[in-house]
Amino acid sequence: MEMTFRILPLPFEPFGRYATLTDVELASAGVLRCVVDASPGYPCRVSLADAGLGEAVFLLNFTHHDVASPYRASGPIYVRA
Repeated sequence: MEMTFRILPLPFEPFGRYATLTDVELASAGVLRCVVDASPGYPCRVSLADAGLGEAVFLLNFTHHDVASPYRASGPIYVRA
């Protein structure tokens, strides 16, 4: 049995506002601003590329399967600033 799937980037719009927030405001939203210190290691889920050394990224929890069932799922993602 062959299964196929596509990997699609997330839209930038829901994350764009983070660039204007202070670290305190980000923390209250459950978001952490990080500076990339290793490459690879910080895959951006919007650009689908690893962020470069010294680049700012946001680490946040993202609900990728938002359904009302036991299969609802979320996990950490990086988004380039």
